[in-house]
Amino acid sequence: MTILTIARTTFGEAIRKKVLMTFFGVTVALIPISMMFGFFSFRQELTTIKSFCFGMIGIAGLLIAVIMGIQLIPTEIERRTIYTILSKPVNRYEFLLGKFLGAIFTLFFTVALMGIVVIIAVTVKKYGGPLEQALSSLIQPLGDRKVSAAEIGHGIAVIFGGLIPTFGQLAPGVILIMFQLVMVVGMAMFFSTFLGPWVNFFATSALYCIGSLSSVTGSLISDPHKPPLTKAIGWIIHNLVPQFGNFHVLNPILQPNFVVKDLGNYIAENVVYSILVCVMLMVFGIWIFEKKEV
Repeated sequence: MTILTIARTTFGEAIRKKVLMTFFGVTVALIPISMMFGFFSFRQELTTIKSFCFGMIGIAGLLIAVIMGIQLIPTEIERRTIYTILSKPVNRYEFLLGKFLGAIFTLFFTVALMGIVVIIAVTVKKYGGPLEQALSSLIQPLGDRKVSAAEIGHGIAVIFGGLIPTFGQLAPGVILIMFQLVMVVGMAMFFSTFLGPWVNFFATSALYCIGSLSSVTGSLISDPHKPPLTKAIGWIIHNLVPQFGNFHVLNPILQPNFVVKDLGNYIAENVVYSILVCVMLMVFGIWIFEKKEV
Protein backbone atom coordinates (compact mmCIF):
# COMPACT_ATOMS: atom_id res chain seq x y z
CA MET A 1 0.00 0.00 0.00
CA THR A 2 2.88 2.37 0.82
CA ILE A 3 4.45 1.71 -2.57
CA LEU A 4 1.21 2.60 -4.36
CA THR A 5 0.83 5.79 -2.34
CA ILE A 6 4.34 6.92 -3.27
CA ALA A 7 3.66 5.90 -6.89
CA ARG A 8 0.47 8.01 -7.06
CA THR A 9 2.27 11.00 -5.57
CA THR A 10 5.16 10.61 -8.02
CA PHE A 11 2.75 10.35 -10.96
CA GLY A 12 0.92 13.51 -9.89
CA GLU A 13 4.17 15.45 -9.48
CA ALA A 14 5.48 14.29 -12.86
CA ILE A 15 2.29 15.27 -14.68
CA ARG A 16 2.53 18.78 -13.21
CA LYS A 17 6.12 19.32 -14.36
CA LYS A 18 6.22 21.83 -17.18
CA VAL A 19 9.36 20.42 -18.85
CA LEU A 20 7.95 16.92 -19.24
CA MET A 21 4.57 18.15 -20.41
CA THR A 22 6.27 20.46 -22.92
CA PHE A 23 7.95 17.48 -24.59
CA PHE A 24 4.62 15.69 -24.58
CA GLY A 25 2.70 18.68 -25.99
CA VAL A 26 5.19 19.40 -28.75
CA THR A 27 5.16 15.76 -29.86
CA VAL A 28 1.36 15.60 -29.92
CA ALA A 29 1.33 18.81 -32.00
CA LEU A 30 3.93 17.53 -34.48
CA ILE A 31 2.17 14.23 -35.13
CA PRO A 32 -0.77 15.75 -37.10
CA ILE A 33 1.70 17.99 -38.96
CA SER A 34 3.45 14.86 -40.25
CA MET A 35 0.26 13.99 -42.11
CA MET A 36 1.12 16.72 -44.62
CA PHE A 37 3.94 14.66 -46.18
CA GLY A 38 2.95 14.57 -49.83
CA PHE A 39 6.04 14.12 -51.95
CA PHE A 40 6.06 10.28 -51.89
CA SER A 41 3.74 7.68 -53.32
CA PHE A 42 0.83 6.85 -51.02
CA ARG A 43 2.46 3.63 -49.74
CA GLN A 44 5.82 5.34 -49.17
CA GLU A 45 4.04 8.25 -47.56
CA LEU A 46 2.30 6.02 -45.02
CA THR A 47 5.58 4.25 -44.22
CA THR A 48 7.32 7.58 -43.69
CA ILE A 49 4.49 8.88 -41.53
CA LYS A 50 4.48 5.76 -39.33
CA SER A 51 8.27 5.92 -38.91
CA PHE A 52 8.14 9.65 -38.15
CA CYS A 53 5.41 9.16 -35.56
CA PHE A 54 7.19 6.23 -33.90
CA GLY A 55 10.36 8.30 -33.89
CA MET A 56 8.62 11.28 -32.29
CA ILE A 57 7.06 9.09 -29.60
CA GLY A 58 10.42 7.42 -28.96
CA ILE A 59 12.36 10.70 -28.69
CA ALA A 60 9.78 12.45 -26.51
CA GLY A 61 9.39 9.35 -24.34
CA LEU A 62 13.17 8.99 -24.02
CA LEU A 63 13.56 12.59 -22.85
CA ILE A 64 10.70 12.19 -20.39
CA ALA A 65 12.11 8.88 -19.08
CA VAL A 66 15.68 10.14 -18.68
CA ILE A 67 14.83 13.52 -17.16
CA MET A 68 12.29 11.98 -14.83
CA GLY A 69 14.54 9.06 -13.87
CA ILE A 70 17.59 11.15 -13.01
CA GLN A 71 15.58 13.57 -10.83
CA LEU A 72 13.29 11.37 -8.75
CA ILE A 73 15.74 10.57 -5.94
CA PRO A 74 18.15 13.59 -6.07
CA THR A 75 15.18 16.01 -5.97
CA GLU A 76 13.87 14.40 -2.78
CA ILE A 77 17.36 14.59 -1.24
CA GLU A 78 17.83 18.21 -2.31
CA ARG A 79 14.46 19.24 -0.87
CA ARG A 80 15.22 17.14 2.22
CA THR A 81 11.73 15.65 1.96
CA ILE A 82 13.30 12.19 1.89
CA TYR A 83 14.13 12.53 5.58
CA THR A 84 10.49 13.18 6.38
CA ILE A 85 9.37 10.22 4.28
CA LEU A 86 11.91 7.78 5.68
CA SER A 87 11.22 8.92 9.25
CA LYS A 88 7.75 7.44 8.85
CA PRO A 89 7.14 3.67 8.66
CA VAL A 90 8.45 3.62 5.09
CA ASN A 91 11.27 1.27 4.11
CA ARG A 92 13.87 2.40 1.61
CA TYR A 93 12.94 -0.33 -0.85
CA GLU A 94 9.31 0.84 -0.68
CA PHE A 95 10.40 4.40 -1.42
CA LEU A 96 12.51 3.35 -4.41
CA LEU A 97 9.91 0.96 -5.82
CA GLY A 98 7.16 3.54 -5.33
CA LYS A 99 9.16 6.13 -7.26
CA PHE A 100 9.87 3.62 -10.02
CA LEU A 101 6.22 2.56 -10.26
CA GLY A 102 5.12 6.20 -10.41
CA ALA A 103 7.56 6.81 -13.25
CA ILE A 104 6.13 3.80 -15.11
CA PHE A 105 2.58 5.15 -14.65
CA THR A 106 3.74 8.47 -16.11
CA LEU A 107 5.41 6.80 -19.09
CA PHE A 108 2.43 4.59 -19.85
CA PHE A 109 0.06 7.56 -19.60
CA THR A 110 2.05 9.86 -21.90
CA VAL A 111 3.05 7.21 -24.44
CA ALA A 112 -0.49 5.81 -24.58
CA LEU A 113 -1.91 9.28 -25.29
CA MET A 114 0.69 9.89 -28.00
CA GLY A 115 -0.09 6.46 -29.44
CA ILE A 116 -3.79 7.25 -29.57
CA VAL A 117 -3.06 10.49 -31.44
CA VAL A 118 -0.87 8.57 -33.91
CA ILE A 119 -3.52 5.89 -34.50
CA ILE A 120 -6.22 8.51 -35.13
CA ALA A 121 -3.97 10.59 -37.39
CA VAL A 122 -2.83 7.60 -39.48
CA THR A 123 -6.41 6.33 -39.75
CA VAL A 124 -7.62 9.69 -41.03
CA LYS A 125 -4.72 9.81 -43.50
CA LYS A 126 -5.31 6.27 -44.75
CA TYR A 127 -9.11 6.08 -44.76
CA GLY A 128 -10.12 9.73 -44.97
CA GLY A 129 -10.37 9.89 -48.77
CA PRO A 130 -14.18 9.59 -49.03
CA LEU A 131 -14.74 12.17 -46.29
CA GLU A 132 -12.17 14.55 -47.78
CA GLN A 133 -13.81 14.22 -51.19
CA ALA A 134 -17.25 14.88 -49.73
CA LEU A 135 -16.12 17.89 -47.70
CA SER A 136 -14.15 19.37 -50.60
CA SER A 137 -17.38 19.58 -52.58
CA LEU A 138 -18.80 21.89 -49.92
CA ILE A 139 -16.32 24.63 -50.83
CA GLN A 140 -16.88 24.35 -54.59
CA PRO A 141 -18.50 27.31 -56.37
CA LEU A 142 -22.29 27.47 -56.48
CA GLY A 143 -23.81 25.37 -59.22
CA ASP A 144 -21.73 22.26 -58.54
CA ARG A 145 -23.38 19.19 -57.11
CA LYS A 146 -24.48 19.32 -53.50
CA VAL A 147 -23.11 16.94 -50.93
CA SER A 148 -25.62 14.84 -49.08
CA ALA A 149 -25.41 14.04 -45.40
CA ALA A 150 -25.21 10.37 -46.41
CA GLU A 151 -21.89 10.96 -48.21
CA ILE A 152 -20.39 12.70 -45.19
CA GLY A 153 -21.74 9.98 -42.93
CA HIS A 154 -20.25 7.31 -45.18
CA GLY A 155 -16.87 9.06 -45.05
CA ILE A 156 -16.95 9.21 -41.25
CA ALA A 157 -18.01 5.54 -41.08
CA VAL A 158 -15.05 4.55 -43.27
CA ILE A 159 -12.67 6.33 -40.89
CA PHE A 160 -14.19 4.67 -37.83
CA GLY A 161 -14.02 1.31 -39.60
CA GLY A 162 -10.30 1.88 -40.22
CA LEU A 163 -9.51 2.47 -36.55
CA ILE A 164 -9.43 -1.24 -35.69
CA PRO A 165 -6.99 -2.38 -38.42
CA THR A 166 -4.81 0.69 -37.82
CA PHE A 167 -4.80 -0.06 -34.09
CA GLY A 168 -3.71 -3.63 -34.85
CA GLN A 169 -0.84 -2.36 -37.01
CA LEU A 170 0.48 0.40 -34.74
CA ALA A 171 -0.33 -0.73 -31.18
CA PRO A 172 2.48 -3.36 -31.11
CA GLY A 173 5.04 -0.66 -31.91
CA VAL A 174 3.67 1.60 -29.18
CA ILE A 175 3.80 -1.28 -26.67
CA LEU A 176 7.43 -1.98 -27.52
CA ILE A 177 8.30 1.70 -27.10
CA MET A 178 6.60 1.69 -23.69
CA PHE A 179 8.63 -1.23 -22.37
CA GLN A 180 11.82 0.09 -23.91
CA LEU A 181 11.32 3.31 -21.96
CA VAL A 182 10.58 1.34 -18.80
CA MET A 183 14.12 -0.04 -19.05
CA VAL A 184 15.47 3.48 -19.63
CA VAL A 185 13.82 4.90 -16.52
CA GLY A 186 14.90 1.81 -14.54
CA MET A 187 18.50 2.36 -15.63
CA ALA A 188 18.32 6.08 -14.82
CA MET A 189 16.92 5.36 -11.35
CA PHE A 190 19.58 2.72 -10.71
CA PHE A 191 22.33 5.22 -11.55
CA SER A 192 20.63 7.90 -9.43
CA THR A 193 21.33 5.83 -6.31
CA PHE A 194 25.05 6.61 -6.61
CA LEU A 195 25.55 9.20 -9.39
CA GLY A 196 24.72 12.88 -9.66
CA PRO A 197 22.00 14.01 -12.12
CA TRP A 198 24.32 15.26 -14.88
CA VAL A 199 26.63 12.23 -14.82
CA ASN A 200 23.53 10.05 -14.70
CA PHE A 201 22.07 11.85 -17.74
CA PHE A 202 25.13 11.18 -19.89
CA ALA A 203 25.60 7.61 -18.59
CA THR A 204 21.98 6.66 -19.28
CA SER A 205 21.97 8.36 -22.69
CA ALA A 206 25.26 6.71 -23.70
CA LEU A 207 24.11 3.24 -22.69
CA TYR A 208 20.82 3.79 -24.53
CA CYS A 209 22.73 4.66 -27.72
CA ILE A 210 25.00 1.63 -27.32
CA GLY A 211 22.08 -0.67 -26.53
CA SER A 212 20.23 0.57 -29.62
CA LEU A 213 22.98 -1.08 -31.69
CA SER A 214 22.10 -4.54 -30.37
CA SER A 215 21.51 -5.84 -33.90
CA VAL A 216 25.06 -4.77 -34.80
CA THR A 217 26.65 -6.40 -31.77
CA GLY A 218 24.53 -9.52 -32.36
CA SER A 219 25.79 -9.88 -35.93
CA LEU A 220 29.33 -9.16 -34.72
CA ILE A 221 29.19 -12.10 -32.32
CA SER A 222 27.87 -14.50 -34.96
CA ASP A 223 30.40 -13.47 -37.62
CA PRO A 224 33.03 -16.26 -37.80
CA HIS A 225 35.49 -13.98 -39.60
CA LYS A 226 35.84 -11.49 -36.74
CA PRO A 227 38.89 -11.72 -34.40
CA PRO A 228 38.23 -13.38 -31.03
CA LEU A 229 38.96 -10.15 -29.13
CA THR A 230 36.45 -8.21 -31.21
CA LYS A 231 33.83 -10.91 -30.71
CA ALA A 232 34.53 -10.95 -26.97
CA ILE A 233 34.03 -7.19 -26.69
CA GLY A 234 30.86 -7.47 -28.77
CA TRP A 235 29.60 -10.29 -26.53
CA ILE A 236 30.18 -8.21 -23.37
CA ILE A 237 28.36 -5.19 -24.81
CA HIS A 238 25.55 -7.30 -26.23
CA ASN A 239 24.87 -9.13 -22.98
CA LEU A 240 25.60 -6.50 -20.33
CA VAL A 241 23.98 -3.47 -21.94
CA PRO A 242 20.17 -3.65 -22.28
CA GLN A 243 19.26 -4.49 -25.88
CA PHE A 244 17.20 -1.43 -26.72
CA GLY A 245 17.56 -2.09 -30.45
CA ASN A 246 15.20 -5.06 -30.23
CA PHE A 247 12.37 -2.64 -29.52
CA HIS A 248 12.86 -0.70 -32.78
CA VAL A 249 12.02 -3.57 -35.13
CA LEU A 250 8.53 -2.34 -36.01
CA ASN A 251 9.88 0.99 -37.26
CA PRO A 252 10.16 0.40 -41.04
CA ILE A 253 12.84 3.06 -41.45
CA LEU A 254 15.15 1.94 -38.64
CA GLN A 255 14.72 -1.80 -39.37
CA PRO A 256 13.62 -2.07 -43.03
CA ASN A 257 14.75 -5.68 -43.55
CA PHE A 258 13.63 -7.16 -40.23
CA VAL A 259 10.68 -9.54 -40.51
CA VAL A 260 8.88 -10.74 -37.38
CA LYS A 261 7.45 -14.20 -38.00
CA ASP A 262 5.38 -14.39 -34.81
CA LEU A 263 4.61 -10.85 -33.65
CA GLY A 264 2.74 -11.83 -30.49
CA ASN A 265 5.54 -14.10 -29.33
CA TYR A 266 8.18 -11.49 -30.20
CA ILE A 267 6.40 -8.79 -28.17
CA ALA A 268 5.91 -11.17 -25.23
CA GLU A 269 9.61 -12.10 -25.21
CA ASN A 270 10.69 -8.46 -25.20
CA VAL A 271 8.17 -7.49 -22.53
CA VAL A 272 9.50 -10.28 -20.30
CA TYR A 273 13.07 -9.22 -21.12
CA SER A 274 12.25 -5.61 -20.15
CA ILE A 275 10.69 -6.73 -16.86
CA LEU A 276 13.68 -8.94 -16.00
CA VAL A 277 16.14 -6.13 -16.73
CA CYS A 278 14.15 -3.77 -14.52
CA VAL A 279 13.97 -6.33 -11.72
CA MET A 280 17.76 -6.69 -11.80
CA LEU A 281 18.27 -2.93 -11.87
CA MET A 282 15.90 -2.41 -8.96
CA VAL A 283 17.48 -5.21 -6.90
CA PHE A 284 20.95 -3.68 -7.27
CA GLY A 285 19.53 -0.18 -6.85
CA ILE A 286 17.80 -1.13 -3.58
CA TRP A 287 21.00 -2.79 -2.33
CA ILE A 288 22.99 0.39 -3.00
CA PHE A 289 20.27 2.69 -1.66
CA GLU A 290 20.03 0.71 1.58
CA LYS A 291 23.71 1.40 2.22
CA LYS A 292 23.57 5.02 1.10
CA GLU A 293 23.62 7.80 3.67
CA VAL A 294 21.00 10.41 2.86
